[in-house]
Amino acid sequence: MKFNLFNYKNGVYMKLLVVTLVVSSLLLPAKHLDKIKKNNSQRFLDKVQTIDPNAKFEIDQLKVEFQAQKDQIDIRYEQKRNTLNKQRKQEIDNLRNAYKNRLKRLEQKYPGKIKKQEMSTDIKRPLPLNKKDSKYLDPRESEVNDEKNGKEPKLDKVKRNLK
Repeated sequence: MKFNLFNYKNGVYMKLLVVTLVVSSLLLPAKHLDKIKKNNSQRFLDKVQTIDPNAKFEIDQLKVEFQAQKDQIDIRYEQKRNTLNKQRKQEIDNLRNAYKNRLKRLEQKYPGKIKKQEMSTDIKRPLPLNKKDSKYLDPRESEVNDEKNGKEPKLDKVKRNLK
């Protein structure tokens, strides 16, 4: 008897293979989540254990000093990032002004041949629907919404073919 993976009992083995692949692909990343640890800067100090209260006190002092120095480093680098961002913006503004001046010189060199495209200050909004050509009825003028008449809307009976 020849074994065929695709034709045996309406593909039972194929379905089993697909389900196995899907489940295993979902479970594999879950195994590796424990290995990937968040980068905690105090983790190496938290792993130290001692029974002696004097040693514990000094370890706690080390933790506090470490955190203070780490915070100072973070503040210093944040200030550097802010100054770099300001410098970047200033350099881009200078570059933009330089190219505007170059463009003005080109406009003077070729008068009337260079046109600036004007930016629209209007907010572009979609146009309202043309209600005259609409294939849908206006719901405000429907019999269903008419409270003045006080009569029930006329509903056509629909015959259904039940099989």
